[in-house]
Amino acid sequence: MPLDHSIVFDGGWRILNGQIPWRDFDMPSAATPSFMQALTFKVGGVTWGSYVAHAAVLNGLFCALVFSFLCRLGLRRVPAALYGAASGALLFAPVGVPFPEQHAFFFSFLALWLFLVGRTSPSAKRAFWALAFVPTALLLGFFSKQLPTGLSPLLLAALLALPATRPRKDALIGLGGGAALCFIFACLFLLWTGVEVGAINHALFELPMSAADRRMGFLPSPAKMPWHIFQVGLNQGLWSVALLHGITLGVGVLVVIKRGKDWLRVAGLLALAELVIQIDVVTIVLANNQDGVGVGWIFLALGIAHAAVARVAFETKSLRMVPAILSAGALLILARDVVHFSYAVNATRAANDMEFDADLADLTDLPAALSPMQWTVPDHHSYAAEDLVATLNYLGDAEGDFFLVGDTSILYGLTGRRSILPSAWYHPGVTLPAPGGPEFQVWQKRILANMRPIAGDEGRDEVLRIVEERAGTWVGNWSIRDMPLVWKDIKGRILNEVDLGAFRVIELSPKSPSL
Repeated sequence: MPLDHSIVFDGGWRILNGQIPWRDFDMPSAATPSFMQALTFKVGGVTWGSYVAHAAVLNGLFCALVFSFLCRLGLRRVPAALYGAASGALLFAPVGVPFPEQHAFFFSFLALWLFLVGRTSPSAKRAFWALAFVPTALLLGFFSKQLPTGLSPLLLAALLALPATRPRKDALIGLGGGAALCFIFACLFLLWTGVEVGAINHALFELPMSAADRRMGFLPSPAKMPWHIFQVGLNQGLWSVALLHGITLGVGVLVVIKRGKDWLRVAGLLALAELVIQIDVVTIVLANNQDGVGVGWIFLALGIAHAAVARVAFETKSLRMVPAILSAGALLILARDVVHFSYAVNATRAANDMEFDADLADLTDLPAALSPMQWTVPDHHSYAAEDLVATLNYLGDAEGDFFLVGDTSILYGLTGRRSILPSAWYHPGVTLPAPGGPEFQVWQKRILANMRPIAGDEGRDEVLRIVEERAGTWVGNWSIRDMPLVWKDIKGRILNEVDLGAFRVIELSPKSPSL
């Protein structure tokens, strides 16, 4: 998917080559996965294989964390392992590569797991350090994507309300110590990189907020919201959602009637499970992505509800068989959901607006750096693998740098050329100013500055080619002419145009040997 699959790839490539988010380019999200991808590229090379490996490792860690979390809530190891393993089908698998929302879900849950470890650990020292790293996990999640991380403190508050081994005062002390460490780290980062706080505020809040009103319009009306909450996941064919709501309703009524000695903990677990689902709902709606991108916590939520049922059954002799029955039923439902979701969403890449079919995949031999990719693209960007291969070969052999007007920014890393765009990707009102205003003029001047060489910098050649994706970008049909200052600068230097199918290359004469 030219846009979604390129964001973190290009972000990691930029950072690997010394560019820093908010100093050298604007990035409203995906900073954390980009820094992680830079490290992955350093270790495994700038390849699609190392890109996928990054997502796969975090996906496996997520499964392990779900298992550990549910065990700490009192769920037996077998059903906890079931929920943990099943969760691997829902987080990174729908996208298949590192992605902002997926990292935000991962680190937000890591913060929740650390908080639970801190609240339940018998060791005061271990509890303190677990709690102290909660703000760091939240910070990493926030710099992945503002949602769901911005809502995750609600989950921490729900856990804080539950009875636990450690007193609540210890939790607040640990969180306070961790916040102080984050502040020190942030100051050191700003001093080391030269990033200005105002630039971060502009990229993370001021620019994206210009699209906030439009995103709020995606929310259902208050009258429709209850049904919308209920159906999230169901429209992806996940029966586990119905099971979760059924457990919450049934056990909730039982808790009100029975009022056992552990009723507060059971009610708290049920509330936590439903809150997890609702955070999924808000994230899906406001992010305006396919639902499959935001369902990563559904099996986790069901596992939390299962833990609540187990506590009710433990107190009531007549309900002792409930956990065993639920485990058997959950096994069948989870197995069905994992198989269905894997074939209907993961294998088709429906979350990336594709309908991938391995039997119909383009069998063009791709470069070794793109192994193990199987090729298809969404209808919006219909072009053949041969077009990408031809463009890679052409740019790899050409002298000088190039400037891409399009989404396929993996071209920079795969050809070993520096990324020119002063924004993480093309999205007016989110990553770059809306066209026409004075900020847009400043943004174009940054492009022109990036296109020039610098004397003595061997890694900074002059831009001698403009590469245009004929399909435009995902958010509009951008071309070099949509940047009047840039077009004015290059139109008198055009030497030739090269047709590479989906890509058009404008060759330029050098403007100056150096500055």
